[in-house]
Amino acid sequence: MPAGVGKECNECYWQRTFRKRLAMDVEALRSAEVKDDFLRFGDWLPSHTDYKKAARSINRYLLFFREVEKHCSWPPAYSDLLTHFGAESLRRTRLPVTWLIENRGVAVDGRARALDSEQRRIEVCLASGVGGQQREALSGYYNLLMSRVSTEQTSLRSVRLALSTATSLLIEVHRHTDELPDADEISRFLRHAPGRMASLTGFIHYLNLRFEAEIDIQILRGKAKSFGRRNLEHELFTLFKRTRAGEDVTERWILVGLKYFYSLTRRSMRGITVRPLADGNGFEVSFERQNYWIPSPCDAAQRSTDRF
Repeated sequence: MPAGVGKECNECYWQRTFRKRLAMDVEALRSAEVKDDFLRFGDWLPSHTDYKKAARSINRYLLFFREVEKHCSWPPAYSDLLTHFGAESLRRTRLPVTWLIENRGVAVDGRARALDSEQRRIEVCLASGVGGQQREALSGYYNLLMSRVSTEQTSLRSVRLALSTATSLLIEVHRHTDELPDADEISRFLRHAPGRMASLTGFIHYLNLRFEAEIDIQILRGKAKSFGRRNLEHELFTLFKRTRAGEDVTERWILVGLKYFYSLTRRSMRGITVRPLADGNGFEVSFERQNYWIPSPCDAAQRSTDRF
């Protein structure tokens, strides 16, 4: 029970506090229609949380209503909310947005929301802080990609993925030079992120065409493949050592094994069936109507132990 409330129960205290704050906050709004809706939202809110959380969040939700009142018609169109707040901010004000959807007929545009999220993430890439030729290359590459979006040759999501990888490369290079990356610097970048070669290819092509970089993409692809295999071998060896220490790493072993032995990338065990073989010599792994054999880390660990 909060200090100074006497014999008042905790729930009663927070209910009274919430009602008091709601009554004070509504006076900060100008439009009678918005005021009425804010009070209706206040009546609705405790049934979707509790009075303590409602009391602590109502001032923040007031700011949302004030911003909408100031910048949008009432009730607001979802496109206006998206333009002013952005998809990420709307997620942080989920409850008032939910109330508008349920009680004021605001219709969510899922595609517009996804596009807004992608665009704002692209803007983060463009504001990465690199300068000089690196900034010129990043901006030019962005313009090239967006020209393909306008002709429906690619999607905004693909632009974001490509630009994100290019930005990561430039930030890495920017630590020690303002020059554009050469083949050696790209190779160092791929050593730690070989899986990003595919999303980096377009940027390398752009550097070759626009800045005459003369970077051999085929050589880099070969290095990325080698780096990727080496990283998988390192992870398998780490899992092997954890098995020797008595840890059960079967699920991760299966996922890494599928990628190492069969070039199958899976982030989870969903849809994968694993059956230990009767002789203990590995697993039969079933995935998408295909069967694969993966050696057992336990068996490998035992064989290694027996040698010593």
